[in-house]
Amino acid sequence: MGFVILAVEGTRYIHEKSRIEDATEMAAFALILEDNVQSAPKMAQEYIRAYVRDIDDLKVVIERDVLPANPGLQASSRVRYTVTAQTMHQSWFHSDIIPSFPEKQTVKGSSQAIKSVSITKQE
Repeated sequence: MGFVILAVEGTRYIHEKSRIEDATEMAAFALILEDNVQSAPKMAQEYIRAYVRDIDDLKVVIERDVLPANPGLQASSRVRYTVTAQTMHQSWFHSDIIPSFPEKQTVKGSSQAIKSVSITKQE
């Protein structure tokens, strides 16, 4: 019975990890297009909640970095958004008697998106 529980719940968490990775990737793409630091946290949380179900707790960290110009691109800089999400899920089959996952399980995912920003010179 313990192996069945571990297999079912383990598959659930692998699926949740995949969904969080998809959600952070889409959120990073959306943030890089919008490039609005004020709306970024809410937007990222909305993407993650749309992709991942049954979340007890959600923590999202967003980092925005301006990177130096790429030598292959003339007169441009790059902006990078990193979205990291950590979700907490209630275990379906927690038990103190048979092998199982903890009562609460944390699943984490992260993605990055980078875009080049052209800088035009004022004449």
